[in-house]
Amino acid sequence: MATTKGNAARGDLAYLAAGAFLAVLGAATGVSWADGVEEPPPIARTAPSGRLAPTAPPPAATTPPAPSPPAATATDAAQAPAAAPAGSPQAAGVAATTALPPAVTPVTAGPAGRSGLIAVPASDLALTVPTSFLFYPPDAARAHLGRVGAPTPTGDIVGMLAPADLTPGQNDFWGAVLTYQQIGRVDAATASGLADAGFDQTVRQARASAQRSFQRFETPPSFVASQNALNWVEQTAQPQPTAFAYRAEGRILGRRGVAGVTAPARADQLAQVKALSPTLAGMIGFSQGNAYADYNAQIDTASVYTVPGLVTNLPATGVAQAASAGGPEARPDAGKDGATTNYLPWLVGGAAAVGLLAWLALGTRRRLEDEDPNLRPRDE
Repeated sequence: MATTKGNAARGDLAYLAAGAFLAVLGAATGVSWADGVEEPPPIARTAPSGRLAPTAPPPAATTPPAPSPPAATATDAAQAPAAAPAGSPQAAGVAATTALPPAVTPVTAGPAGRSGLIAVPASDLALTVPTSFLFYPPDAARAHLGRVGAPTPTGDIVGMLAPADLTPGQNDFWGAVLTYQQIGRVDAATASGLADAGFDQTVRQARASAQRSFQRFETPPSFVASQNALNWVEQTAQPQPTAFAYRAEGRILGRRGVAGVTAPARADQLAQVKALSPTLAGMIGFSQGNAYADYNAQIDTASVYTVPGLVTNLPATGVAQAASAGGPEARPDAGKDGATTNYLPWLVGGAAAVGLLAWLALGTRRRLEDEDPNLRPRDE
């Protein structure tokens, strides 16, 4: 009996030593009793009655349960990705990545237009553009002129104004090209020259000299003194369904130069262009200190252009030359006396040339007679 108790005591000690060793090993390696380490078989103990009874093993170390995820809401359910179909790489255990949106083919956008208060670079202009219109940069203006086959207007192109509901490049599009000429202050008082007889002929001669077509004035030039503005519409070609045969023009006088508006138009666009011309003119102004009324004769430059010269694109001397090229009916010295006065320098010059030639011929003959007596005329 004593032997049996001794064996049991030694077994208990071995069991406790083994349990302590496994506990230290588990703490060091993170491996618990339940992670693949088999429990030792139970050791028989002696019951109080003297019979051997199996000893219950110590409770196995347990891992605390993981916290439960929060319950999914309706929003999470709506945003959750659909389950991968059977047989797909995702279902086979391949890590799935978030799907990227399909590639979008870039579209070449047209020039961006804008409205509001705009200070136009390289000029004295200041625009007030309502939301019903848009201001486009100079490149868009040049592209439009090339597309419609219109000649480049006089001056520096600084932009273009167009209705906001029209798109550049579309069939129904029209635009008003803005220019600026720093040619000094044009005297508004010279606008009276627009009523001169023969002005229409002067314009024709000026257009022909510049190799630009001109049919007639659809709307004759007129000057609005209260706005220091000049407006006219000319027909440049025979109207055709697709031809930009008309050109609405405007000029606004400033302290140091002139703002220009040129709007090529088809026959079906002309009515709208003419109706909106006052609106366009109202958008165009000058920066502070550069309006027509700010002119200072002591420090500013007076222009060599007149108001009629803004129509012909010729300075004052050029207008006179174009008028003289139009025939006697267009010249201020028209008439018999005027014509004689014009030709007098040629007549005097011609007579002098004839006299000089006769003198040279006579001198040459006398020299030859001195050298050869046989050439002298015999006395009768």
